[in-house]
Amino acid sequence: MVALETIISATGNPNPDLDAIFKYLDQIAGPDATEKEPLKVIAPAVSELHDRARDLEFDLAAENQKTKRKINIGRAFNRITDFYVILMEITTPVNPVEMLLLNSEIEFARKLIGISYRLLKEVGGEKANYNEPLNLSREIRIPYATELGSLREKYPLPGFAHQEKMVRQSIFTANITWILFIIYIVAQLGGLEWLLRTISDFLRSK
Repeated sequence: MVALETIISATGNPNPDLDAIFKYLDQIAGPDATEKEPLKVIAPAVSELHDRARDLEFDLAAENQKTKRKINIGRAFNRITDFYVILMEITTPVNPVEMLLLNSEIEFARKLIGISYRLLKEVGGEKANYNEPLNLSREIRIPYATELGSLREKYPLPGFAHQEKMVRQSIFTANITWILFIIYIVAQLGGLEWLLRTISDFLRSK
């Protein structure tokens, strides 16, 4: 993860601005990775990037802030910078449509980094105790949530990433279905107690 502490340590700048942050991220993004299907390769990162934007927006807009912690902001910045580096490592596609799609997601990631960095500074930057409650006033939270909502409207999840996400969800659902089916069969055979005891013994051994 590309944490703010890592950027400060690598650049020697205790208070980097966004230009310094992007300069560092662009430097570590090379060399370029050439792929036959670049959009398919970056689809998981793009999907996660949009999920982070959504989660940040919902966390900040939530009326009940009792469970919200500063660590959520720190993790968001770290993961968003990671995803940005992944996007920058892919060689620009030759196909003009794919090139525009990739550039749009890079632009989205850069704007999201800007928002998450400002949020990180709101909670204390790299010196923040991330285990503390978020404790951002509503007057601070809601404008950020609104800004994130507008950004997500301008840059919706692209089709290639949505398709990849649906495939992953289908695989997950299928795996869960098989697990439940196996548990049902074991229960019908009278072995549920044995299965639960085996799982319990396995977890205790870890």
